[in-house]
Amino acid sequence: MNIRIVLLPDKTGGETFEKYSELINEKFSCLFRLGKNCIPHVTLLHIEIEDKKVQEIREELENIAKETDKIFLIFKYARHGTESKAFIGLYFKDNDKVIHLRDKIHEQISGYISNTASYKIPHLTLTRLKNEEDVDSVVLQLANFPKNSIVFSQIAICESGRNGTCVGISESYSLN
Repeated sequence: MNIRIVLLPDKTGGETFEKYSELINEKFSCLFRLGKNCIPHVTLLHIEIEDKKVQEIREELENIAKETDKIFLIFKYARHGTESKAFIGLYFKDNDKVIHLRDKIHEQISGYISNTASYKIPHLTLTRLKNEEDVDSVVLQLANFPKNSIVFSQIAICESGRNGTCVGISESYSLN
């Protein structure tokens, strides 16, 4: 079974990211838009696990969430992904908090998983463009968006969709 362990923004933050994604989709041709069927998130780990071990992962995540304060982040810049210039993501100031949480989760669950992937620099993907030529225009547009502090308030286990999207939440755990 393949699952994503993700960090979710609070309702206000999620709505902000959905708005940014919508604004991009209004002007450019995109493969997805954050919203009802595509949940704003920061992927912490993408893991392969046996079905029978999922309960252990849930218990570990619940315990970690109880010990972890909400994370406040401000995005510092937008950029395209490395494997494809068509991915538009937001990178954050103080990524150390997210990296620490990711590493803590990985350490706690490593005995249960058979394969894992993580991203060197945590980010939130807003969309994927159909035309790579539009990347520079989108990045310039995002530079003008407000850079308010966003609260990330939950760790969740998500179902993966196409293009690295999160299409459903199996379990979520509130941070302090």
